[in-house]
Amino acid sequence: MKGETRNVTNIIKDERGVVIIWILLFMPFLLMATNYTITQTQAVTGADIDLQAAVQSAVKAAAGQVTSDSQAAGDARVNTVIGHSAFRRELARNLGLDQTTFSPLSGSFLIEAPEYVLVIYNGDDTYVSRGAEDAKVYQLSSGALSSTGFLGTGFPYTFGIDNSTVYLSASGIKQVTLDRPGVVAVVTVKHKKLMGSSDPNLQMSRWASAKIVY
Repeated sequence: MKGETRNVTNIIKDERGVVIIWILLFMPFLLMATNYTITQTQAVTGADIDLQAAVQSAVKAAAGQVTSDSQAAGDARVNTVIGHSAFRRELARNLGLDQTTFSPLSGSFLIEAPEYVLVIYNGDDTYVSRGAEDAKVYQLSSGALSSTGFLGTGFPYTFGIDNSTVYLSASGIKQVTLDRPGVVAVVTVKHKKLMGSSDPNLQMSRWASAKIVY
């Protein structure tokens, strides 16, 4: 019986040894899977933060393009053409895009040029002679840029926003109200997949607004 007991004990020890060996064999794969999950979360979060910050910086740059005559009068308005140029320039700088073509440069997390809708709203055309149109929409879609003016009706003015556009009314998923001249924008991008490859289905949109404070 003692001999049998020792044999059973030895078997148990052997079985434990096998379990330990299997754990050791699979541990690298478990660590790799855990690391991939953490890396994926950090990468997606990083791309999200980069885009949001870029859009916020771009709308601030656009809203800062005040005409000299309106500034002198203490009644500031945004130069619509220069404001749009400032928006594009700042967006390109922060997203790693070519300033002219808007194509992603080496190191950018985008896989193609972004699309955007930018609304510059002054509320009236008091200073239109110096470039401050009352209201204008700029849209970049599939590489084609278009611009359309619309009638400003004063303040406050509420815009609707969804994942791809800015509505000229209180529609969409969210709303933002300007109580003085400013801008509203939505930017949509397709970004790089993890592990260095690309996937055109990885897409996200972010929006931001900015107004003149005086």
